[in-house]
Amino acid sequence: MSITPDNVDLFKDLPLALPTTPPAQHPAAAALAAAGQRNGRRVASPAAPSEPVETPPQKTVPTLSPDGDAEIDPSDNWEVVERLANEISEIRGSRDETPENRDELGRAIIATVLADFSAARVRDGDPRLTQQQHNDLQQILFNQAYRMGAVQPLLDDPTIENIHINGCDEVIVRRADGTQEKVAPVASSDQALIEMVQTWCDELGEGAREFNAKMPQLSMTLASGDRLQAAHPPIAPRPTLTIRCHRIKEITLDELVERYGTLTQDAADFLAACVRAHMSVVVSGHPGAGKTTFTRALCANFDPWEPVVTIETERELHLGAPNHFNVKSLEARPGQGERDPKTGELIGSITVGGLIPSALRFDAQRIIVGEVRGPEEILAMLAAMTGAAGSMTTIHAKTAKDAISKMADLQQQSLGTSPAFAYRQIQDHIQIIVQLSRPSGKKRHITEIAEVVPSGDGESPGANPIFLSPKRGADAIFTGYEPHDDFLEELAQVGYHRDRLRGLGS
Repeated sequence: MSITPDNVDLFKDLPLALPTTPPAQHPAAAALAAAGQRNGRRVASPAAPSEPVETPPQKTVPTLSPDGDAEIDPSDNWEVVERLANEISEIRGSRDETPENRDELGRAIIATVLADFSAARVRDGDPRLTQQQHNDLQQILFNQAYRMGAVQPLLDDPTIENIHINGCDEVIVRRADGTQEKVAPVASSDQALIEMVQTWCDELGEGAREFNAKMPQLSMTLASGDRLQAAHPPIAPRPTLTIRCHRIKEITLDELVERYGTLTQDAADFLAACVRAHMSVVVSGHPGAGKTTFTRALCANFDPWEPVVTIETERELHLGAPNHFNVKSLEARPGQGERDPKTGELIGSITVGGLIPSALRFDAQRIIVGEVRGPEEILAMLAAMTGAAGSMTTIHAKTAKDAISKMADLQQQSLGTSPAFAYRQIQDHIQIIVQLSRPSGKKRHITEIAEVVPSGDGESPGANPIFLSPKRGADAIFTGYEPHDDFLEELAQVGYHRDRLRGLGS
């Protein structure tokens, strides 16, 4: 079970009616002293909000006192934690904290604060914290002050893939096996949740990223390497977050075959050859299908010394040793304040497209554009594939043919070009489309590996399936279709010959 303020019983040995506290009493101990006098009222964050956000009335879970006949509001735990966390924050400001000593210093500060808190309780005649209460509170405070608060235990759970937060007390997780469940709240109020997200921005050095009513959309990479998407009122009725947890940071195609059953060994060998032959690949699929993880596995087939540049709106690929020794990770940055009168962009913004020239000057042999979501990214993707053979990207689409249509539509939106021009760009620069699927509650798997083939008279390029799932949920197998001669010659250069492909059909 995750340790959060809501499920740690700090009141296990406390009487309901505590004596009036003297002015010198520890502030967090004073919060405990008032526990029996609130009659179920949720305590607000002690920090005065600059832009108050109303939290709907919360449902509380009764906690029995030692005699078993009275109730206490467990939300009082939040006030204790927040007051102690504020005290820790004040002490941090007076210490010489560095990235190297941060955790060690943090544990020392927490130990001091907890010692003072415990001593104040004893002086006031209150029961000592049990060893379990002390340990739980110590971990909660470390998460609150130095990690991601009550979200941290969810990030630490290896079975959780997605965290959906629809207000402080509506938290739903999706696990790797497809099951979903509601878990404990992650903040005492919606305003406290908003402040927590802004703290994440500040702690990560993301000074250009804000989360408020003026900048109500936030996309960023968390300290854990996971991706956060957030919406602030008024564009959402309550602060709304989704965290995509990347559980597989190092992966190969062979591991996807052996451990996860994502594709057959025949398909993996074919794709590995395509990557070594510097073919440009688009990985397609719905959200949650595993596109980023699969792209990471494809990249494991690069020469480890090959110069690689990744361009992402939020860092998710995390390429590096032992598979890659020369990686430069570039991340787009949102602007803020006024818009540039010439470009229309927010001042200080750095777009995905704006990073392509830097990538080329870094002598990139491969450029990975993390995801194509709009006109900006489609142009960056095509520029990357023009300048660096063997580049890759991902896109949301339901089939390989649908991916082609979507890329053509995005080009036309961006440049106002004719369909024929858009189709020509696609067929000239993309050779392979890999389609991923994840039926509800089932494993992720490859459903299609298609060659992009030209078509005459300005028509849409074809997506001829080399491997295809014969039915829903089945592995993609060789269809008997042989790619064009030029395609096969490129594969032969890396040791994957025509006869090997033909042998798959026998």
